[in-house]
Amino acid sequence: RRNPTLTLTGKIFWGSEAQVGVHVSLVLSTADNKTVSLSATTDSNGVYTATYGGNGQVVMGQYTVVATVAPDATYAGSIKTSRTVNIRK
Repeated sequence: RRNPTLTLTGKIFWGSEAQVGVHVSLVLSTADNKTVSLSATTDSNGVYTATYGGNGQVVMGQYTVVATVAPDATYAGSIKTSRTVNIRK
């Protein structure tokens, strides 16, 4: 596809309860050795989504995402590294 976009999404729950309004920092390591900082906030279903892409931004190769929730008065904080994704032709 010409000008593809990556959609980065996840969910934050406490047990079975969706956590609303949680700020998530995302660091995307791209296939061409760039580091891109993105952010998102969970919705009423505990889901966060951020996008990366555009003209010439998404190249073939491996991408890794690290999602971080900073500690605050409610949360202890968490860091999660996703699986590596390969973008192919």
